Amino acid sequence: MSLAYDAIFKELKKLLADKTASNVYDYEVRGTFDIKTDLENHSHFLQPIFIRHPNRNKVALYFNPLAELFVISQDQFVVYEYVWTVDDLLVWDNLCSMHAPSDCFG
Repeated sequence: MSLAYDAIFKELKKLLADKTASNVYDYEVRGTFDIKTDLENHSHFLQPIFIRHPNRNKVALYFNPLAELFVISQDQFVVYEYVWTVDDLLVWDNLCSMHAPSDCFG
């Protein structure tokens, strides 16, 4: 997601630099839900919108609740979609990637 961070406009980076957002996760839910009424029914926690990788020292988009950030994070330039085969092992860095099943957002 460091490529996604690089694609964000300078003004938006400045606006969101020190902001946090609620990360809501429920592996049974597909799509979106109303956080104003349904939040207490789902696991969630606050996390920064941007994070600096401790080893690479690069800033990455760590959260994408805003429509503009979601579009950037899903751009073909930054998305890697793996096609699984038997006995595959895929490793990723959770600090600079967003992972989900390919049907998660569609």
